[in-house]
Amino acid sequence: YVMGEVNKLASFIKLDVYFCDTKVTQTIENYTVCKDVEIIGYGGTSLQPAFTKAKKEGAKTIICFSDGYLQSDLTNISNINVVWGIYNNPTFFPTVGKVVRIEV
Repeated sequence: YVMGEVNKLASFIKLDVYFCDTKVTQTIENYTVCKDVEIIGYGGTSLQPAFTKAKKEGAKTIICFSDGYLQSDLTNISNINVVWGIYNNPTFFPTVGKVVRIEV
């Protein structure tokens, strides 16, 4: 589901895609529509490394697809717009950004 959403976005905006578990595990700059990307999650995710990397790269907006089960809250992400695409987790209420809830 996540990569379907990322592929839709990539069809009309420039994207750099970061895969993150407890660290950034893969980066795809100037992402183009792709079918061969696999996402593997192990739970307890910390997104701070990906947000820090995006900020360092000059990102203005971060779109984060997640189940919302994170190790810790995000810090140090001022001046970046955050949109959360949250799957199947009605209890996720972040301290930053706006949430779009996705039920699958």
